[in-house]
Amino acid sequence: MIELANLDKLTREKWEQNSFLEHGQTAFSEESSYLKSLAEITPWVTYEKYMQAKLIAAVAGQVGLLHIKFPPEMAEDNRIHTHLYTDRLVTVIKGFGYFLIAPFGEPIKSISVSVGDRVWMPRGVRHTWYSGKSGLVVESIHNPFIAFDDPDILVYDEDLGFIEIMPDGSFIEKKLAGDISGKLYQFNAKERCIGQ
Repeated sequence: MIELANLDKLTREKWEQNSFLEHGQTAFSEESSYLKSLAEITPWVTYEKYMQAKLIAAVAGQVGLLHIKFPPEMAEDNRIHTHLYTDRLVTVIKGFGYFLIAPFGEPIKSISVSVGDRVWMPRGVRHTWYSGKSGLVVESIHNPFIAFDDPDILVYDEDLGFIEIMPDGSFIEKKLAGDISGKLYQFNAKERCIGQ
């Protein structure tokens, strides 16, 4: 098992060495009988209005372990975002999807992930996850853990970061079209126009 006390250092090292993606890994909540029993009894709760999450174990301000369930062909708010204050260690436990990395001014890099793939992601990386046709369930370790309703959990870039999947399977980043009648409008994952 990894030394969670050094998760910040490990994620940064793996990222900088371009060895942030590992295959054939087992989720910690499947390795540990204690965490597995907690995962089995912890209920799913609505997260981001259309996703579900279950908080398996956490110490506020320290490490937290949770499961996140994405519905089919969806991304978090269909937007690229950044975690400014937490490092992440994400292991796919069910389904298939994509880890999308989006440095400013560069094309989106799309990395396919499936069961057993683990991503070491340090804070400050512009990214999102996009689930495949059968959805995606991940185990996500956050260091430090920040509550879901904390405004610092993730940051969006004003009118940037809206993703669209192209017919060839690639992803592009779009800008918000503008302000209509005093309300900002954006496209959700089903490409319907909704007001914020």
